[in-house]
Amino acid sequence: MAAVKGMKKQQAYAEIEELLETVNLKSDRNRKLGGFSGGMKQRILIAQALLNHPQIIVLGEPIAGLDPKERIRIRNMIAQIALEHIVLIATHVVSDIEFIAKGIILLKAGKSKQRRKWISWNAGNFPVIFPLV
Repeated sequence: MAAVKGMKKQQAYAEIEELLETVNLKSDRNRKLGGFSGGMKQRILIAQALLNHPQIIVLGEPIAGLDPKERIRIRNMIAQIALEHIVLIATHVVSDIEFIAKGIILLKAGKSKQRRKWISWNAGNFPVIFPLV
């Protein structure tokens, strides 16, 4: 993935180590992905999305199919990432992001149907995260 993003080998190795730490998978770096849990695979995908420091990160259903504990862990990780990046989340389950989103845009057939501020839940503590429904 680093090569696809145009990263040089040394830069990629250094950043991958940093990202594995970020997603709490550094101790699992030599394991095969097939042995990872659903939550671990989601964290790897988030790490891949963060490679090469993009300004905007788009995540599709990042919490789907995870057990309740892992949903909370991934949701909290996304909230931390959103402190330094613009994060767009495509989801059908708005409750997955209602506590970390500052704003929401609802889409129907590709058109914006409604915009809301979620400050009452979030108290404005996080940057804007737009779940696209």
